[in-house]
Amino acid sequence: MALTGDDFQMRKKLLIIVILVIILCGQSLHANGILRSMEKEFIRMVNKVSPSIVEISASKRSRIASIKQENVGTGIIISGEGHIVTTESVVEGANKVQVTLMDGRSFDGKVVGADPASDIAVISINTANLPVIAMGNSDTIRSGSWILTLGRSYGESPTISFGIVNGFEVMPHKPAYYKAIKITANASPGNSGGAAIDMDGNLVGIVTAGISEPRIVDFGSEIKNLRPDELMKEAEKFRSRIEGGYQTEIGNTAGMLRGTFFGGREGSFAIPINYARKIVGDLIEYGEIERGWLGVHIDNIDYNRMRRLGLDSRQGVVVMQVSDNSPALKAGIKENDVIIAFNGKKVGNTLDLSRLVSDSKPRTKVNLTIIRNRQRQSINVEISRMPKYQN
Repeated sequence: MALTGDDFQMRKKLLIIVILVIILCGQSLHANGILRSMEKEFIRMVNKVSPSIVEISASKRSRIASIKQENVGTGIIISGEGHIVTTESVVEGANKVQVTLMDGRSFDGKVVGADPASDIAVISINTANLPVIAMGNSDTIRSGSWILTLGRSYGESPTISFGIVNGFEVMPHKPAYYKAIKITANASPGNSGGAAIDMDGNLVGIVTAGISEPRIVDFGSEIKNLRPDELMKEAEKFRSRIEGGYQTEIGNTAGMLRGTFFGGREGSFAIPINYARKIVGDLIEYGEIERGWLGVHIDNIDYNRMRRLGLDSRQGVVVMQVSDNSPALKAGIKENDVIIAFNGKKVGNTLDLSRLVSDSKPRTKVNLTIIRNRQRQSINVEISRMPKYQN
């Protein structure tokens, strides 16, 4: 049987690890023995975590021709009373949610709350005594840490990938509230909302997106006068042509069928569990996330900007624009002000300030330390609730 690309990459990673272990330990252990030992450890962790991983099917009606759309994703059981965390993209706009457990039982799910900005959602099912996943500490994860990702979709068996953390970064097209864990493990279709676990079998992240390069494909098929069901059949034909591709959008462009596909995936992002915990708690308690808002557009300080503004270091963020009717405008913050501290906490970059402001409760009064015209000043601001269009 021929190896798939993912199988080949997995075996390649394991072989590299085997070689490193032999060199570092200075022992002439046989590679097969090491592989068998690693295999047993992986199986132990998968058996420990799998009962807490569920399949989620979320259905909604499309606004175009009333076509029924279904998202299939993964969820993680976080309480024995039926709370399950997944990604907002899995349940977005859903009017029906179905949850299937590892033992085959199926339940109607209710969306407790969803937060598009963080891509986190919580659903609940009416049952008890569920197997709860063990929580880990994502702050202990470093570049080079080993990670297993588990999902459950399109079948009873879990989908499993192994990878290494190769950095932390803000995800594309997402607000800068946190840095996601970047993992070399490939995310299979339907794995959104799955678990990223450490080598102790503890949850350290929620799989949220695959890392891949999009490509536009013109299929060249006339779609004039096609019924919606015929259009979907045509789309399925073209989808099957794209080897290893994952369809994200198919539509009518100038009477032709046109689609956006993602090629072979190179890894995945995971939301750090330490960040997700607060979001999950607020969603369960309030059903939504209430973020603070300052009302400034900011940027990091590069070397040229540091020299132009007469700064001694690149610490802080520069205000590029102040929003109308914002707390910042009312407090007198101006363009080219450099914010270096928020309530006494050092602001090193845009991520720092975005996180500090969004975590602040509306109507909270805070003190900003700024540099204006090379002079340090202190400004008091009352944080407002972030408008929905900003969130």
